[in-house]
Amino acid sequence: MLTFLHDAVWSWFLSFRLGSLETAGTRGDCLLHVTDSEEKAGEWKSVLLPREDLPPKKPGTVRLVLVSDTHERHAGILLPPCDAVLHSGDILASSRWAPQTHATDVLRDFGDWLRSTNCSARFVIAGNHDYWIEHLGREAVQELLGEGVQYLEFSSGSFSAQLDPSSEDTVDVSVFGAPVSAGKSPNRAFQHAEAVQQLESIQPNKSDILMTHGPLLTGSRKGLPAIAKVLERLQPSLHVCGHLHWRWGTIVPMSDYVPVKGVSINASIMRSLGKIQGQRPLNAPIVCDLRLEPKVGNTSDTCS
Repeated sequence: MLTFLHDAVWSWFLSFRLGSLETAGTRGDCLLHVTDSEEKAGEWKSVLLPREDLPPKKPGTVRLVLVSDTHERHAGILLPPCDAVLHSGDILASSRWAPQTHATDVLRDFGDWLRSTNCSARFVIAGNHDYWIEHLGREAVQELLGEGVQYLEFSSGSFSAQLDPSSEDTVDVSVFGAPVSAGKSPNRAFQHAEAVQQLESIQPNKSDILMTHGPLLTGSRKGLPAIAKVLERLQPSLHVCGHLHWRWGTIVPMSDYVPVKGVSINASIMRSLGKIQGQRPLNAPIVCDLRLEPKVGNTSDTCS
């Protein structure tokens, strides 16, 4: 009886703070399309457009869908077909106040949601709200998310994608994920010194994409200098983050902070409506067409 009441109260609290659960596909009619400029190297542009107006990816690019900070309100978000989905943490709504059974149910449902997207690969990291992910451990979380989803916790993954639809040649894309962030809220998963030390102990090894929960903002109370150091070592073309909901859609040249040519993009889905109303999943998923150099590899199977 107590467990039932706990779950009921928690569900009511989430509905009040984050909005009610939505049926599949309720959101996703708009997308933020991010591309680099063909006219000027290193210059990026973004445009918010209806889903049906999203153009095909251009030859020489990998299409990535970027999302973060869904806070248990993922079900209503319809993601477009792509080469890979990258989710940068805060799958859960809050930390230790939620029952463990609630968290495991959400993680299973989250894995099912990701598998509903037509893509070759799906990568997930945790965030500071993901207390139960930190306490369940990497193997248990991977099992809950299920097949077709790669959970990265200070670890690497990869996928293969075609750069040119008319060719069988593929590019192998490497992804490194770390759930670190900084902040002063009660939600402190992966914000302790040991997590930062794990990030700093990464051996130099090139990676095409770096996923962290926290942003690249040195000198900010919510930025981590360790992220800048890892970016310099890995030299990725893309850094994906979340955590700061109000920075959704920002495209930051990494060269503003470190000698790296790529960009950092914030993909937070939640938007604040004020202290009383809380937040709602109003920000659009980001479609990033990332230009990469071709490298012959094995073609990956497309799953849907």
